[in-house]
Amino acid sequence: MKRYGILFLTSLVFCFLAVAKASNSNDRCLSVRISSDFTPEGDSLPPYIETKLPKFPFEVLYVVTKEYETVEDGTSRKYWYKGKSVKEYSKFEYVEERLSDLYPKTTYHGMVEDSKQFYDSVIMAYSSYCASDLQLTLDSEKQPHLTDDKPETETGFVSEENEIRVMQMTEDEVDGLENYNRLARGTEFATLEDILSVTGKGEGDLSGMELPYWSFISVVSTANCSHLYYRMMLCKDRAEAATKLYYLNRGAGMKGDAFRHVAVSMLLRYYLNEALSYMIMDVGHETVVNPNLHPCDTYMDLHNNRVGRNSMYRVFKKTAQTEKSEWLSYLLGIKAFVDNDSNAALMDWNRESSKSAVKRQCRSAGKEKYIYYKE
Repeated sequence: MKRYGILFLTSLVFCFLAVAKASNSNDRCLSVRISSDFTPEGDSLPPYIETKLPKFPFEVLYVVTKEYETVEDGTSRKYWYKGKSVKEYSKFEYVEERLSDLYPKTTYHGMVEDSKQFYDSVIMAYSSYCASDLQLTLDSEKQPHLTDDKPETETGFVSEENEIRVMQMTEDEVDGLENYNRLARGTEFATLEDILSVTGKGEGDLSGMELPYWSFISVVSTANCSHLYYRMMLCKDRAEAATKLYYLNRGAGMKGDAFRHVAVSMLLRYYLNEALSYMIMDVGHETVVNPNLHPCDTYMDLHNNRVGRNSMYRVFKKTAQTEKSEWLSYLLGIKAFVDNDSNAALMDWNRESSKSAVKRQCRSAGKEKYIYYKE
């Protein structure tokens, strides 16, 4: 993908940073409110978000986007869809139609148009957020704009073989990719049950970092981009598998929870870019997909996300061991970091701690240390 493609992706992954828009007649379009809960000291909650647009798991977005791409490149056995050739649809139209088939109760026609109308305001809102004195910005000496961010790895699609090489996939990860691709290339259009059978999960257990609808708008605007969804899946799955392997104590507030947030954020930046890592983990995960009910959990997650994608990111990159795959080396380096108590700030928090107290102590922790509050 050309550089503008990945920038467009990161710009629109969470369009809810845009200025609020009134609901249309079907009462399902985007509704957004931006919170002013920011402080000049540098630690803040992400914008508060209210929205009626649906969200979809990475697994589903990968399959339906890949379906369209395989028709385009001639490797699919599908042709007709709802009375006309698949090629007669734009990618926008096709993905919207397929998501409507899979989620008839939560989708509506016109989602794409609703989202596209937010493009200019999203760029403006996010750029303004990055330029503010929040220290939740891209890794640079200056306060950067979105266009300053560059991916660490290749983001364009060359071939599946190249993607396997770039992501250094394990045999199980390659098998998963091939299973998803078989669904996309088969004679029948994949159902939700088909996708669940590949994942081995129940519907409620699909990707815990499922993206709101707007995310795929930017992705599908570029050719051959479904692989980016698989990268998101791998970053999440690798970090979560490592958390389960390394830490018995991994509940909210514990070291294992800190490790997971640092690790996912670091891998997302490396395989996508920093802006997308921020938008997935801080804005999306914390305020849309899995919002926390307590300030101690929210601020711990936000702080540790930043450690992974920004303040300690280059330190983790330097820990790579040449005899191991890059991503495994990074995970081992993050584990060594978390296991060293001199890198930790154990906070005197509990579920009853006030937001003001949490924010004050969070600022005192230092950006090079990770935070936890429960042994």
